[in-house]
Amino acid sequence: MKIFKITAQPLNTAVLADKPNNSNNNITVLKACPNDSVNFTSKKLLPEEIEKIDNYILNLKAIKAVRENAAKKLKVAEEVFTEKMNKINEQFLPLIKDEEFLWAIEPKESKNKFSNFVVKNAYIEGLGYSAEIHQKSWNKVYDTIRNRILSTTPDKIQFEELSAMPTRKYQINLIQLKDLVAKKAALEAEHKTKISSINSETFTEMMPFSSKNSDINFEIQTKSPTYSVVEDFHRLVAKRAMEKEPDLKEIRLDAYKTYFNKYKQSASYMKIGKFKQQASNYANQEVISHLEGTTNADRPF
Repeated sequence: MKIFKITAQPLNTAVLADKPNNSNNNITVLKACPNDSVNFTSKKLLPEEIEKIDNYILNLKAIKAVRENAAKKLKVAEEVFTEKMNKINEQFLPLIKDEEFLWAIEPKESKNKFSNFVVKNAYIEGLGYSAEIHQKSWNKVYDTIRNRILSTTPDKIQFEELSAMPTRKYQINLIQLKDLVAKKAALEAEHKTKISSINSETFTEMMPFSSKNSDINFEIQTKSPTYSVVEDFHRLVAKRAMEKEPDLKEIRLDAYKTYFNKYKQSASYMKIGKFKQQASNYANQEVISHLEGTTNADRPF
């Protein structure tokens, strides 16, 4: 029997190897299986074919384990980066409390925009000038400058020229401020390098398992000119996985319903049987995606 040439069938059916007198050389439907599972025994599929499916599933799980380990590394890296960045930002606070200093270090172009904003909002239509709103507008300006310094990426932060500072104290403060901005830039560069390194390591660790499954898929495709054969194999992978882990059935069912409800209107021109098969293929792929730690939404289709 060839596992890669099978007939389409409902999810709740089992499969049986062809008998010698079966002229179409396809796997035939045996009978409905309880609990939507497939009995993978030597009477249904050859041992080497069961092993191929199980190895495919093990490779998917190995990929998932690599992804989960990478996610932990990324989380730790992000936490370390955030902690270090917060410590640098704390050093900014004494320098940016002085509102006159904040205004002095603001570039001329920004000062013009902020001034126009304050003047525009200082007058209430029909009531005239409001000192309270005028002060609130200035407070908002100062908060905007502070937030820009603390949250904006270092290469986007702009300051007035050092020579334009009105006092020696402000010149010293601006030098300190620029030094902190430089530290932020260095920390961000270090963080990006760390993330890139983790992603590279993850890809390298996943490749052996991914390559093995790619080889299996390639072997399937070379045995038949139609992609449906690959989809049939994926159906068997999903079935085998659900037999081992019944909780996967709920994931498959949710994916089937999601696809069906999303595309049922646009697929009105299609035969219902074909559309249901597409939904089934999507649901099977969702099970496979889950096994390797992703979802269909992460895939480029």
